[in-house]
Amino acid sequence: MTYLGGTSDDRGAAIVVNDDGTTWILGHTSSVDFWTTSDATQRLYAGGREELVQSGDLFLSRLSANGQTLLFSTYMGGQGNDWALGLAADANGGVYIAGGTSSLDFPTTPGVLQRAYGTAQSLFLPMGDVFLAKFGEPSPNLPQVSVAGVVNAASYDGSALSAGQIVVISGTAIGPEQLTVASATAAAGFPATLANTRVLVASACGAAQVTAPILYASARRTSVVLPWSLSGNSAELTVEYQGVRSRAHTIPLAASSPGLFSANASGRR
Repeated sequence: MTYLGGTSDDRGAAIVVNDDGTTWILGHTSSVDFWTTSDATQRLYAGGREELVQSGDLFLSRLSANGQTLLFSTYMGGQGNDWALGLAADANGGVYIAGGTSSLDFPTTPGVLQRAYGTAQSLFLPMGDVFLAKFGEPSPNLPQVSVAGVVNAASYDGSALSAGQIVVISGTAIGPEQLTVASATAAAGFPATLANTRVLVASACGAAQVTAPILYASARRTSVVLPWSLSGNSAELTVEYQGVRSRAHTIPLAASSPGLFSANASGRR
């Protein structure tokens, strides 16, 4: 017997026991510190709006047969309320979950029946949309997006990054095969999406993800400006290409200070 939860309300909705004795648990949580593993699909709590019923985000966790080891655990949801209703597993290791959401930014994948949120008709008790999700081996037809590192674009130092800084992200399938360079405008600046690529950053547990202005995008190198709203000691960065998101990559943050670009990267003339 074990607890599974964070410092706020957590509720289980369904459970499936596999043939090997491992257990999948589905539920929803309003805890910003609910358990997640390094391979989680979503490591940060996205939040839940103040509504009559506030369920926060979904969670999906897998425990070892003896209940002593957390094998996998992830959040799933957007900035509205998301709730779990059903869980099933197949013989090939796939896990299927169903539920409801009032999140306009609930994560979806390419090629599905409906990618855009519908409309919640009831103002008193909005039920939002139904969702269906599958966890398991990714489709070979989708890009396998992964982030290897993030460094300062001027010094190539990744030990401490700051809000407003231009950074270079390295990885696999983090943009198109052909390098695409953004065009900035005086009114809007650099775009949030370029060649089906965007970069999402959140500075702390419970903070909403912010889309970073993108300078150029390619399959192995993509450059963005870290949002000025970032704060704290670290942030979680996720790259999305063709609707497929990488796992969150943690970057260290430091206070920003003014400087000048120079040939030797010292900030001095």
